[in-house]
Amino acid sequence: MVDRGASFEGDGFGKTNFSIFALVRSHGLLYLICPNPLKASCEENETVLTRELIVPDGLRNLYTEKGYAPGIRVGNMLYVSGMLGRDEDLNVIKDPEAQLVRVFENTALVLTMAGSSFEEVIEFVGYFTHLQRDYPLFQKIKDHYVTKELPAQTAIGISELSMPDLLLELKCTALITER
Repeated sequence: MVDRGASFEGDGFGKTNFSIFALVRSHGLLYLICPNPLKASCEENETVLTRELIVPDGLRNLYTEKGYAPGIRVGNMLYVSGMLGRDEDLNVIKDPEAQLVRVFENTALVLTMAGSSFEEVIEFVGYFTHLQRDYPLFQKIKDHYVTKELPAQTAIGISELSMPDLLLELKCTALITER
């Protein structure tokens, strides 16, 4: 990858154009990220991609207070940041089942805003503070949201998350098939 800088244009909540020039290989394809995608000429088999921040209203505080985007869309791929069982005021939900449901509800906000759904998720990665204890409950709740083809999935036991009493951080990657 050749990096020629790292500034972005945009308001932080919509489409941004890369101010870098890079060749990136991902999923067997070669992408050309150009300084000005509207004027760039690309070689055969290369695609110009833009980066779009996905920041649903109910998760805007993750961007403004915690310093990260809930989701990033690049082409037809959506990368969802690790979602937690917190309410809109970033308070940890104490009941284990309600907390895990909120993880999926927060994930659904990002998927929906980006034009995707749980049917389009291709991978889940879950970080559990009590993996053996909470994994069966996670599977039960996941089965409510994921009702068709199952995605790839990884479950990892860890010692702690960003706030006390959090049970799970779940990130995912999804396809975007509509727009």
